[in-house]
Amino acid sequence: MWKIAVSILTILLIFVAQGAFAQEYVLKFGTLGPEGSSWAIMAYKFRDVARERTHGKVNIKVYPGGSLGDEPEMVQKMRLGQLQSAGLTAMGISKIAPETMVISLPFLFNNYDEIDYVLEKTKKQFSKIFEEKGFVLLGWTEVGFCYIFSQVPLKTAEDLRTLKIWTFRGDMISYEALKAMGFTNIITLSFLDVLASLEAGIINSFYVPLYPCIGYQWFTAVKYMTDFHVFYTPAAIIVEKKAFEKLPVEYQKMTLNEMGIILKELTKMVRQDELASLRALEAHGINRVQPSPDFLSSLKERALPIHEEFIGKNYPRWLFNDVMKALADYRSQNQ
Repeated sequence: MWKIAVSILTILLIFVAQGAFAQEYVLKFGTLGPEGSSWAIMAYKFRDVARERTHGKVNIKVYPGGSLGDEPEMVQKMRLGQLQSAGLTAMGISKIAPETMVISLPFLFNNYDEIDYVLEKTKKQFSKIFEEKGFVLLGWTEVGFCYIFSQVPLKTAEDLRTLKIWTFRGDMISYEALKAMGFTNIITLSFLDVLASLEAGIINSFYVPLYPCIGYQWFTAVKYMTDFHVFYTPAAIIVEKKAFEKLPVEYQKMTLNEMGIILKELTKMVRQDELASLRALEAHGINRVQPSPDFLSSLKERALPIHEEFIGKNYPRWLFNDVMKALADYRSQNQ
């Protein structure tokens, strides 16, 4: 009798397991990247790979071009269970984990090799931070280094006082960094209001990575760009933890592995876009302004104390130390 019971139980378990893997898992993915952008291409590629690797069980629905709202709205939708995943830049990421602002500090990185090394060495730390907040970090990518664009050239300390520069509303680190550098007219606006504000004369300067500068047509309202970068703008693919954990374990592993591969490709595309954008800006007549070494050195000297100022406010001491140690290790190995 017990053999029959065991056999029935085994059959039931097989049917339950088959039913679990027959279930379709729908994940909505949002991004500000418009159709045709590197971000949209990445999202559709992952959708196709997930569909193929799971035999149609994982269905990713892509919503590009901000069709689900701006990044803070997408984060809110994930918290409410209306959206499961999103590609977010620093503004959206910081709404989940303000600790990530540590990698956007002014004049922190000199080049992309340093960034790649530091993010790899601190991957576990950041993953744990996101997990504690109810999200899963699928991986890092980027928007790129931010350059200052303006309607008049930025060459001297006096120029800092004549510029009306835009910064993100609510981004206190960037605001305080610009203030420390010597900017006296810092205007906080919504990202969506920048172009109209340039045209209306409310601002005459902004900072942004090269590709978005073209994509949002901001370059049409300025004539100059600095030949040095100030901030780094990271980006990441985030998924709501409860939605992720509903996937069978093998699908979770597939998602992490495949997204890791795709994000490396995306980062390569973004960096190629940056070079192409620079050529396009120059062709449009944007003039690259190279400040004197003394002026650039003074800007960095004024801005670097911001690194310590926000310890305990946006990021803990231990995380700041881990980032700085990884950066120091890379530089000592590559002198």
